[in-house]
Amino acid sequence: MPKLKLTSAAVERLKVPDTGQIDYFDTALPAFGLRIGKSKRMYFIITRIHGKRSRITLGQAKVGNGPGLTLTEARAKAGEVSEQAALGIDPRQQKAAEKAANRLRQENTVGAVADLYIEKYAKPRKRSWKEDERIVNTYVWPAWGDIPITDITKADVAALLDDVEDEAKKKTGKGFYMANRVLSCVRKIFNWAIDERALLEQNPVGRNMNRGVEGSRKRTFTDGEIKVIWDVADDIDGFKGNAIKMLMLTGQRVGVVAGMKQSEIDGNLWVIAGEEVGRSKNKLDHIVPLSEQALAVIEATPHINGLDHIFSTGKAGDTKITIGSKMNEQFRKMVGFDDWCFQNLRSVVATKMRKPLAVSPQIIDLVQGRIDSSVLSRHYDANDYV
Repeated sequence: MPKLKLTSAAVERLKVPDTGQIDYFDTALPAFGLRIGKSKRMYFIITRIHGKRSRITLGQAKVGNGPGLTLTEARAKAGEVSEQAALGIDPRQQKAAEKAANRLRQENTVGAVADLYIEKYAKPRKRSWKEDERIVNTYVWPAWGDIPITDITKADVAALLDDVEDEAKKKTGKGFYMANRVLSCVRKIFNWAIDERALLEQNPVGRNMNRGVEGSRKRTFTDGEIKVIWDVADDIDGFKGNAIKMLMLTGQRVGVVAGMKQSEIDGNLWVIAGEEVGRSKNKLDHIVPLSEQALAVIEATPHINGLDHIFSTGKAGDTKITIGSKMNEQFRKMVGFDDWCFQNLRSVVATKMRKPLAVSPQIIDLVQGRIDSSVLSRHYDANDYV
């Protein structure tokens, strides 16, 4: 094993052996050397990892204008390997892990992960999975299909939304609505990749990326969306699902439905006492006609002996359930569209009473308890519409 002070010139001029290969050790950096074979010149270093003598190949030596490491680069890399070895790190294993990670990165493109999200998550859990699939095929695949999911940045998301918004604006004049639908779907895909597949550590979809305020109180629903909400409520056992159904069947305020009591039910009428705090905004008794379907929901709701509240678990005594933001968020995830809240269901009832039932606006306001006390006393008797 010949020794000499390796120089750039020496690396290029040292002759190839007639047979086999030969190692030249550097006198300037102990254990560092150059192996010359018939086809390549490779830098190496001899070190100990966990007490075992190991030979680590650093890379091909650069000759002339060819590829490879310069002598300076090779010595620096040798120093790094020695430091790693002193810490018990085997650079060969680290390199293998990096190769595996890179292979995984190339396999997990946005398109592949999005398709997996549809099959493994959306189809089994979301009634609106076809809309997710449409968004993936129309917008996600063309833009990001072959890009590793770990390479997507917040800037990429913003650029995609710009393109979607511009395209939709040409068709409808309000491109932000479609951009928000795409944003919602993409956010879910990345969250799923983080939570279920551990492919990412951070979601590139940032906060406050919505394109335009849609106005939750003005949210309109298609008949298909209404059916999805009802079906999901039907799948939820017990109090919560039935409370949501009651919102849809009566059009009353969320807090009023949550506090519905057995003592308020008189045949097919729901009599809400105006004097009770939080039950009536105009402080007057409010009578709500109950359909056969609404009565069936009450009948199907588990009743706990001794409790007056219909929608109560009994865990905290005779208290109503909370139909709040947490429950709303959970329910939105189940139905698959997230630009609405439970209070919107009150507007749905009013809309359906106007069309196609042709109920007058005054009667709708009476049913939903909107008429203030002065108008009510001047024009109507509380029982006129029952």
